[in-house]
Amino acid sequence: MKAIKRIFPLLLTCALVLSLSLLLFSCDDETPQAPTPTPPASSDIGTETVKSITVTTPPRLTSYFTNDDFDPDGMVVTATLDDGSEVVVTDYKTDEGKSLTPSDKAIHVYYGGRVAAVSITVSEIPLISVDEARVGYDGEELAIFGYCIGQTDEGEFLIKDTEKNVVAEVFDSTDKFNAGDLLRIRVTLVEEDSGISFAYSSDNSTNAKKVISTGNTVNYNFENATGVASWRRMTSVFNGKTLKDNAPVKIYGSLYVYVLDGDYYIHMNPDAKSIDDIKPDGTRVVKISGGTRGAELLSAYAGSEDSKKFPGKGISGEICAFYAGADDESYNILLSDSSWLTATALVSEEQSALVEVAYAYYYKGNRIHYDQYGTRRNINPSPELATSDYRVHLDCSSYVNAVYYEAFGENIMPYPTTERSPQTGVLTNYAEEFLGINPDVIGYWENANYTTEEEKAALLAEIRGLLEPGDVIVYRRTAETGHAIIYVGGGYFLHSTGSSYEYDTTNPLNSYDQANNAEISKGTISKLSLKSVFEDPDSGRYLFTSNIARICLLRPLARGLTPTEQTKNRLTMPGISIEKTSSAGYASAVSVGSPILYTITVTNNTATAVSNITVKDKLPIGTEFIGAGNGVGYENGEISWYGTIPANTTMSVVYCVAVTKDAEAVIESYEGTVNGVKLSPVYNTRLGYSADDSAKIAEIIKNISTSESEVSVSADPIALASLIYSTVGENVFATATAKGILDALIDSVNKTYNSSAEEYSMLVPTLYGGYDIRSGYKVDNQRSRLVKESNISVGDVIIAECGEVVTVYVYAGNGNLLSVSTADLTVKVMPIGTNEYKNVLMSLISYDRYVVLRPSMLAE
Repeated sequence: MKAIKRIFPLLLTCALVLSLSLLLFSCDDETPQAPTPTPPASSDIGTETVKSITVTTPPRLTSYFTNDDFDPDGMVVTATLDDGSEVVVTDYKTDEGKSLTPSDKAIHVYYGGRVAAVSITVSEIPLISVDEARVGYDGEELAIFGYCIGQTDEGEFLIKDTEKNVVAEVFDSTDKFNAGDLLRIRVTLVEEDSGISFAYSSDNSTNAKKVISTGNTVNYNFENATGVASWRRMTSVFNGKTLKDNAPVKIYGSLYVYVLDGDYYIHMNPDAKSIDDIKPDGTRVVKISGGTRGAELLSAYAGSEDSKKFPGKGISGEICAFYAGADDESYNILLSDSSWLTATALVSEEQSALVEVAYAYYYKGNRIHYDQYGTRRNINPSPELATSDYRVHLDCSSYVNAVYYEAFGENIMPYPTTERSPQTGVLTNYAEEFLGINPDVIGYWENANYTTEEEKAALLAEIRGLLEPGDVIVYRRTAETGHAIIYVGGGYFLHSTGSSYEYDTTNPLNSYDQANNAEISKGTISKLSLKSVFEDPDSGRYLFTSNIARICLLRPLARGLTPTEQTKNRLTMPGISIEKTSSAGYASAVSVGSPILYTITVTNNTATAVSNITVKDKLPIGTEFIGAGNGVGYENGEISWYGTIPANTTMSVVYCVAVTKDAEAVIESYEGTVNGVKLSPVYNTRLGYSADDSAKIAEIIKNISTSESEVSVSADPIALASLIYSTVGENVFATATAKGILDALIDSVNKTYNSSAEEYSMLVPTLYGGYDIRSGYKVDNQRSRLVKESNISVGDVIIAECGEVVTVYVYAGNGNLLSVSTADLTVKVMPIGTNEYKNVLMSLISYDRYVVLRPSMLAE
């Protein structure tokens, strides 16, 4: 019976945790379902004072189209209180995050624990076939629901219907859209006969959400497009009769691209010697205008030298486009989408692998930060290591190197990063030394050699024309600073920029994280357009700004790199980002018998469902299985889930375990995978003290922290920790000094940890700290996480050194630290601080060295 009493609270706890988790996760046998929304929280006025609420004036709009959002503009809500009085309220809530469908007949309004409803009607959007418009007269008001796929020279934008393989051209738009935007817009039919010409309706000015989502993959179906696979077929197709305006066309096989005056010309004749040879009917060429969206993609294949001779730059691949009519000189086509679709159609497997890895970092957002000032040694973290609890810190050159290392398992530096960290100065020096010798050096230029605007324009055109996905542009501003950007195709670079930490070596408590304090917009991996680099003098990345001294272009893929198994696995789920977390908090202490809920989140960042996703994980040693979310299987110590992730959706796979008495001091969960891509490991430690001993430790810490008189320690700050742990018979600190512990644990010469030190078994995994390692990473490539209140436990001892001063902190709970230093042996109570990015724990990165010790890991 005692055993039943002991385990029942645990089972109840796990059941409650799993019940909550099912709000985040639900799926059938194949496809996950969206979670059921819950009503928003009530306002500050309690339910005892609000008798009822009424919508006394309906909103201005009560009629909607599918996928509209509810607009409360004009709605008046009145609350009747218990005393009979009525008040107009404005802080009501409505159904949140709801895209409307024809099945929606009302929207609920919530206030003070009461609910009212406002009637609405939702109609299906009348989708348009632009081949045969389903309308009868000029001026018909219609709606188009689909993806923006590009823009013409004249300013019209093209939108692809989501259900039909058709494209509409829309003019007179006062709004600018990007390729990949999912839109719902209203238009007016202008020409009944053609069915392809529409004017942007003035009604759009009242619609607050024309762009439903941005940055989506454009999945236009080109399977039924007119195919061009040979010179004869090209001649036949582009004769002015086969193709109608905006008809889809796919050109594939051995292609040749020729660039002239910024425009791109395509031919399939390997014997072409002049521009006349690539005119299919002798009078016109097939042209992509340089000003249209998508044209810049071909700059990766048509260098400046190719503009002077034939047959041009060879491509083995395909080009997906839309026919855009003909003029006296050429047949014109529009590439379907510069950012996504064609970018993958024309790149090699190696380039695709690198681009997918680069975007895997990009999807992590502000979890990956630039670290200009921290020492960087052997830093090649996988993107999965950047989690919601902890961030990865990469400067620009480290980011470029990490992408290559993750994709191919090789450093792109001229020597291993165990010897030196990636630096832009090293890369430009390498390019200068090996120009014309090593194939990975494409070019090296001194800006001072280009004095006239004509010379500058020619150089920019040359560099732009040489670009291929995977190429790295590196430039130096001065002898000390520079920048590196990696080209990922589609007219974009990815780069890491900003600065994470501002250090005050004399007073580490003044140090703070700039990226999340003053420069949050700059502290992440972000996109950079070709225009910013090559055309916009006001851009800080423009290659001819006055302070840029030298530039180089490197092509590490020329070394014949081969994707790793991890990268090949990643390519089976393009656009997917993954993460694993623990409910106990990263590296926090967990007592025997307590539950841990592990959550694996899988996010589909594209506008297309991704199928065949397999999630697997093994239970950590020393834990037992309690339960899991819907659709999660369990057998022989392993959980698994298989299914499809809908477009733009995050799904969660959850399971619960309990810590047993057989658990090791460190509870490590590190075998999770999604389609073979390894998840970030999750650490916790076992709390070995009994409930009585834990209470004694907490009590003495509380007594010290609430003492009205000053408490002092003798001789050395470590005496504070010795005093606390002597209450439970521990004497691990009795004969040590704070500095002696740091000296024993940290090898100051090799800058590594000494695992033979007596105190090593008390080190909290991933919270060790470092010696001159301010980026949050140890030199042996093991993660050294930043200490946060969520991952320290009551009684944890932090020893930190800055110059000659050594400080000992003991975590007292409730956001407070006990602090004593060699400068003043008086014990102080120090609040950690409410600002996560500017507090005592964050300042540890500015100390010369520090360690986090957890004596409870020693207890049995």
